[in-house]
Amino acid sequence: MGNRTPETEYGIRAIDDLIRIIESNYDQDLSLDYLAGKVHLSGSYLSHLFKKRTGTSVVKYINQYRMEKAKEFLDQSNYKINDVYKMVGYSDFSYFGVSFKQHFGLTPTQYREKARSL
Repeated sequence: MGNRTPETEYGIRAIDDLIRIIESNYDQDLSLDYLAGKVHLSGSYLSHLFKKRTGTSVVKYINQYRMEKAKEFLDQSNYKINDVYKMVGYSDFSYFGVSFKQHFGLTPTQYREKARSL
């Protein structure tokens, strides 16, 4: 790809760095402003680059990653669901439950029961 400019290269590295930051800090409060500051870009430019590179928004990516981690915790552990939502970065149990159901079609409790019955 001979058309890459230093700005393009920096943008690619910034998105790769951002993904690493999200995947290692998913349990924390990850605002767009915080993340943009970490990779030294404006929030709007970061959003644009991220969507262009991944096909999804930063917020959707964070939520999808957190849901996959929640699923792992529910599959592989005896953690209480009441602890899992905090472990994956949600501060509100109800919102976590709604998000989980939208993502997987089951509540966390239903998901765990189904997973354990297999």
